[in-house]
Amino acid sequence: MRRRLTALTALAIVAVASCGTSTTAGSSGASTVGNTAIGQPTFVLSEFKIRLDGTVPAGQTTLKIDNQGGETHEVVIVTGSDPAALPKKADGSVDEDKIAEADKVGETGDVPARSSTTKTFTFKPGTYVAFCNIVDKMGGTGSTMMGGGNSPMGGGGPMMGNTPSTMMGGAGGPGHIHFAQGMYTTFTVK
Repeated sequence: MRRRLTALTALAIVAVASCGTSTTAGSSGASTVGNTAIGQPTFVLSEFKIRLDGTVPAGQTTLKIDNQGGETHEVVIVTGSDPAALPKKADGSVDEDKIAEADKVGETGDVPARSSTTKTFTFKPGTYVAFCNIVDKMGGTGSTMMGGGNSPMGGGGPMMGNTPSTMMGGAGGPGHIHFAQGMYTTFTVK
């Protein structure tokens, strides 16, 4: 009798300890174990790529945005099937003001380097473009990054000339445009 009671007590302890971990289906269709999403659609960001892990279902869906890169990125989502067809500004970034409101799904806002966030969007069946539209301003007039102004790389001296550099965005240059460097992907919602 005592052995049976000990065995039942051990089983009860295991059952109670297991209560903190449950498997449920969330609104995105992803299962969760405890607080960890399994199968949650995830946009993985890095320099200069966006990759979608998983599939995005129609309806209200929570996406994870995982910035594994060393720079701040964002995800802007619009309906469409061809990133090249999106309206562009002179600097090569997407002119979001020229995209019809009906085609705008939403955006994450800035996601700092090596961090992640989640955001809920509503999707209808169709094809979408996800892109990062950040324009990095690398330096300005008198940039110290690569030879402008009073830089240690020769700004004002003979090493790299004495005019502000435009090599890496000095003299107010644009730096780099994430979209123009290929930071976009397309995906289909069924």
